[in-house]
Amino acid sequence: SFSDITGWRNLLIVTNDFHIARSKEIFEWVFHAEPDNQYSLYYLSCANVGLDDEALRSRRHHEKRGEQNIRTNLSSQYTTLRGIFEFLSEKHDFYSAPKLVRRATGEEDAQSSDNTLKLSYGSAARTNRVGDMISIHNGSLVVSLRLLGAIAMTVGGLFVFRQRTGHSKMT
Repeated sequence: SFSDITGWRNLLIVTNDFHIARSKEIFEWVFHAEPDNQYSLYYLSCANVGLDDEALRSRRHHEKRGEQNIRTNLSSQYTTLRGIFEFLSEKHDFYSAPKLVRRATGEEDAQSSDNTLKLSYGSAARTNRVGDMISIHNGSLVVSLRLLGAIAMTVGGLFVFRQRTGHSKMT
């Protein structure tokens, strides 16, 4: 992982309050999978800015289901980094190629019934304009998870490309 290459062993994970419990399950699962490289993980949650009560309820429900699935199913089924990678790239509903194709072709909408949850992530509006994904709320910059995800996938893809092609420097 990137943290292995950089030698980082003390990691601070920062996310929204509604997302912190599931994030903790994910990071504990991934960073303590075989081979465990002795990580110290720390967590900090921030306020749920920019979401109304209905959106927060919907997200908390979604997060609780995901947290439970990781704790009772995924963490015992996929115990190595290779296993986790194969799950994410081949079977995970959000990251696997078949799911991405369904989302891109619009088939995804028919399969999901929680419109409040989709709206809270910006999915139901089907907007791709950056201006719709970034806003200022009470003096704080608010960036949609959709935009953060796109940035993370781009950076991750560049890193994988560098590793596979042997490029050691970014130019």
